[in-house]
Formats: sequence, structure tokens, C-alpha cells
Amino acid sequence: MNASFSAPAVGYWSVTATASSSADQASAARRALAGRALLGEADRALLRTVMDLDDTAVGSPSRVPGWTRAHVLTHLSRQADAASNLLLWARTGVEHTPYPSRDDRDADIVEGSDRSWRLLVEDVLASSQRFAHAVANLPPEAWANLISDDDDQPLPAEEVPWLRLCEVWIHLVDLDSGLDFPDIPARTAVALVEHVMRRLAHHRDTGPLVVVAGLPDGSRRRWRAPGREDLPAREVWGPVAEVLAWLAGRSEGRGLTGRLPALPSWF
Repeated sequence: MNASFSAPAVGYWSVTATASSSADQASAARRALAGRALLGEADRALLRTVMDLDDTAVGSPSRVPGWTRAHVLTHLSRQADAASNLLLWARTGVEHTPYPSRDDRDADIVEGSDRSWRLLVEDVLASSQRFAHAVANLPPEAWANLISDDDDQPLPAEEVPWLRLCEVWIHLVDLDSGLDFPDIPARTAVALVEHVMRRLAHHRDTGPLVVVAGLPDGSRRRWRAPGREDLPAREVWGPVAEVLAWLAGRSEGRGLTGRLPALPSWF
């Protein structure tokens, strides 16, 4: 996000019962496991970055205005637990809210930001492991269950590993510890752009958007989010790292070409 963005937040979700065919369930499970596979690489990058910090470094400012690196790391830990709660809800059908309330979420981040580097590392590791356990223990058919985001838009459980993948990579950049969007592996950057465009397709306040991203090998990928037909259609193109940074709200899009629309705050 740029200097005017608000503190990042994960949506508040609820589970909706759904009847899915075996083919739908199998497709949902494959997509979820593809996200899980990419998440392993992200978690390793997170661990390497965190282990290179120390007590002084975690107390220093991050790229998120008003947040230190300790705030970002605490948010990553609590978001992992929130995502685990969501998968528990999807698996059991019993309500497990990601956070008791937004105020509680914010208070936990503030409180956690005052911890030592060692405690922050332990929290990141433990929460990541809890989420990995939740993913591994979700029955294949449950990945097709629908949940709802905070805009009451349907979101299948298969998207939860992708939400986590976005959180980890984008907040790794937010840590301002040497990793930036061009450092995200190209195949992951492509997958994240696709994920964000899938979410954008269901957003109520954006018009049709076409995004064309150039890849390091010289190829291009194209996505379209239909949006509201009463709003102007836009087309944006540029390097995939720049596209992802803009879609994630971390860039004003100076490296992109086209008429850039206003985007929702995602992370």
C-alpha cells in the first residue's frame, strides 16, 4: 500500500452450506493443494527473513505506516490463526470466527508488537504450523464449501491457502528487509495476480478491468475481471512484479501503462 493506506486487514468470513458435484469438489481440492504447494516456498522465505532480524530490527519501522516490523510479524501470526479458524469452520460446520471482533484483532496486533524478536519468531513458526495442520486435515470435499467475505461475496474454501499465500509474500515486502516484488518467483507472482483478479471479479465497486502482465521469459499473461458494467472499463499492462505491487496496493502503478482505476484495499 502507499502512504495513504490504512492498516491491512483480513476479511471477516462466514460459512455457507453448499451442494457440490464430485467434479467440483475435486477441482476445488486441486486448486487448494496448488496454493499449499506454493505456500511452502513462501513460508521458507518468511523464516529466512525473520531469522535475519534481531530485537533492534523488529522494533524498526516497516513499510506499513505506523507499524514496526513487530506489528507486521504479529499480524502475520494472527492472520494464520484466523485462516485456521476459517478452515475449522469449513470442516466442521461449527462457527469459528477468524477474530472475536475487529477491535480485538487490532488490540492483539498492538499488544504483540511489544514482544522480543525470539517470541515473535516462535509465534510466526507456531501459527504457520497450525495453519499447515488445518490445511492438511481438511477433507478434500470440504474445499468446495462456500464462505462469505466481509462484503458478503461468496468465497470457496479453496481460496483460503491463496489468501494466506498473498498475506505472506506481500507482508514479506512490507517488512522492508531486502525483499521486494521483483524477488517473488515469477510463477508465484502470476498465481497471486490471478488470485487477486478472481477476488476483484466479485467486488461491487470496480468496473471491468483487463490486466496484461509481462513475464521474465518474454511471454505475457492476460486476465479480465468483469466488474460493474455501469463503470468505465480499463486496461492496464506492465511487468508482472509491477502489476502485483499495484493490485496489492503497494504501488501507485508508475511502472504500468493504461488508465489505472481505484482499487479496494486488500491486505
